[in-house]
Amino acid sequence: MAKPEFPLESQKAHESGKTKLMFELSPTGNFEHITVVESSGYQRLDDSAIKSVQASHCLPYYKNGKAVSIGVTSAYDFLPVK
Repeated sequence: MAKPEFPLESQKAHESGKTKLMFELSPTGNFEHITVVESSGYQRLDDSAIKSVQASHCLPYYKNGKAVSIGVTSAYDFLPVK
């Protein structure tokens, strides 16, 4: 899974937080139906987390030898750079 970029504008504005996303891993290995479950409180950070999932691809989940869709929840931390 691609790591989200910490937007420079957000760093300059001292924005930080955690974005929690829910999405579906399709039988083709694409991530679909991405929704924000818990916002960081900053649109730029949430958008960055969404873009990282959209840019990602992985092997599908198999059940009984067949690729199937599964639901996934993942959190992305945007912490201040020291």
